Amino acid sequence: MATLWVLPALGTVTYVMLTTLQFVPTDWLNVPVTVTDRNRERVYALAHDLTRAARLGALLIVLGAEWATFHAAGRGVIDNAFYVAIAVPTVVLFGWIASVIVRMARA
Repeated sequence: MATLWVLPALGTVTYVMLTTLQFVPTDWLNVPVTVTDRNRERVYALAHDLTRAARLGALLIVLGAEWATFHAAGRGVIDNAFYVAIAVPTVVLFGWIASVIVRMARA
């Protein structure tokens, strides 16, 4: 029973940590492109969008894993729903990250 609280606790800690990252000064953010005076505002805005997407993605991954755990416990077996519940939010999150990096490179 105690293990059912591990994923929500992990998700909460991750969410809080990513939320506090929103308050880090933008000069301290590590971005994958060179920041110039011309693209500074756009790159930092995209970096904040990226942290918001990571926060939502982490929440959805933990939610999917928790649902899949309950689903597997109710059926007594891990089936494809478990993998889909974790894989879909993960693929969406990494797709979003890739799109933000491309937009940063074009900024």
